[in-house]
Amino acid sequence: FSSNATINDLTINRSSNNSHFRLLSNLTINGDLNLEDGNFNIENGSQLIMAAGSRFIITEGSLVEAGGTFNGGSDYDVEYLGTSRTTGREISGSGLNNIGVNLISSDQSLTLTQSIVSRGNFRMDNGRIIMNGNDLTLNGTMSQRKTAKIVGSATSSLIINTTNSNDDSLYFDEVSNTMESLTINKQNGGDVILGSSLSLVNQLNFQKGRMDISNYNLIMQNASTMVGYDRD
Repeated sequence: FSSNATINDLTINRSSNNSHFRLLSNLTINGDLNLEDGNFNIENGSQLIMAAGSRFIITEGSLVEAGGTFNGGSDYDVEYLGTSRTTGREISGSGLNNIGVNLISSDQSLTLTQSIVSRGNFRMDNGRIIMNGNDLTLNGTMSQRKTAKIVGSATSSLIINTTNSNDDSLYFDEVSNTMESLTINKQNGGDVILGSSLSLVNQLNFQKGRMDISNYNLIMQNASTMVGYDRD
């Protein structure tokens, strides 16, 4: 690309995800960056800039800072498709907005490599989300299907700080359903409805809203606390 180029959409489709596309100059994406197959390496002295309203669509491959830098300061979205993978530099931008997880089957997984703060809609359609000791903060809205369960971690926290007024369902893995803490702050009303059992190591923090445990078990482990709740 020419220096400081701007394009709308870019698709990377190499022969295998061990093959690299090397960015050697500054590039701004206005539309979709599709990683269909192969890694996207931001090389020394170059910068990848995601413009406001742009989107990563990641099927195979990863975004790698190979001496260069990723600039995600404007609002941008990330969509995960395909098979099991880990998150990469695409979630590191301060402008990270909407996140979608729609892998090819419910037994595929997205493993978090760092904590995530979602300011827009966090949509979980298909595939497990492995917390891996990281935290997940939802500051916008959320939607989760039974086919996209959260695999818990005893050192991970989930902060539901959502702005929508409808109920939010929450599904954890049947076996790995332990979390360090859960915070419920349904700012504009609605309940958090458990669609599976949940075990908490440290704290259940009620700031606003209710939890409906339905027919499942909420287990508060030894020395854990429940704060902010109202018996009424």
